[in-house]
Amino acid sequence: MTFPTLALSIVALLFWGLGQYFDKLALAHLSPKAVFYARLYLLFILLLMPMVVYWEETRLAVWKADRRAIAYLLGTVICTYAGMYAYYYALNRSGASRVVPFCASYPLITFVLAVTFLKEPFAWPHLAGTAFIVVGAVMLGWQ
Repeated sequence: MTFPTLALSIVALLFWGLGQYFDKLALAHLSPKAVFYARLYLLFILLLMPMVVYWEETRLAVWKADRRAIAYLLGTVICTYAGMYAYYYALNRSGASRVVPFCASYPLITFVLAVTFLKEPFAWPHLAGTAFIVVGAVMLGWQ
């Protein structure tokens, strides 16, 4: 991994971790459903200007893309928001220190899908690292 990629990954990691913290704080004052929809509304408002500015460029790119790209985009939106919806309900029912690590064990799913369907090369160190993530997540959620 190059340094710029590592740096960007660390920034994403920090922001995502901080986001989970704010999610738990918000759930102390709102229902999971309200947090889910409020997040969607706020994202829409914050992204409205970039959506307007880049509308034509994005529309043309999608129009010219293989039709499977649209299905993949729809899939990622459905998976992301269905997972987020379930995550808020889980986070509302338990502590962030339990729910977040368990939900963060999704690299196992990604690893299996990438090796199986994307034909990415299998590597024992990747499997071991993924296993450590899952075992760590289970241990953090254990009680």
